[in-house]
Amino acid sequence: MKKPDLQQLIKRRNQLIENIGQLKGAIRGTVVKTKKKCGRKTCSCEQGQLHPHMYVSIHRKRRNKVVYIRPREMEDTQKGIQAFRKILHILDEISLINMELIKSGMTSDSLS
Repeated sequence: MKKPDLQQLIKRRNQLIENIGQLKGAIRGTVVKTKKKCGRKTCSCEQGQLHPHMYVSIHRKRRNKVVYIRPREMEDTQKGIQAFRKILHILDEISLINMELIKSGMTSDSLS
């Protein structure tokens, strides 16, 4: 690989790193939708029309944690989950760039 190509790779990697900083609201999790009874005897859910509930399942320290999401919080939660997925894609691309830089003769010390 030629020097100008290395400079382009480094420039692209730096842009990707900046993009990660713009995704501060990232949430690692999955939206889980369920339906439940509320417990009131006169409610229509007693006849089978259950109330929708939404949760985010978060895997942390080898355990799953489930967090209730209010309807007004759902949009921000979904945006956070999408931001986390973008971060993963960016990290994949940075990893490929770093591998190319190492293959071209750069040392791991010069990558940081």
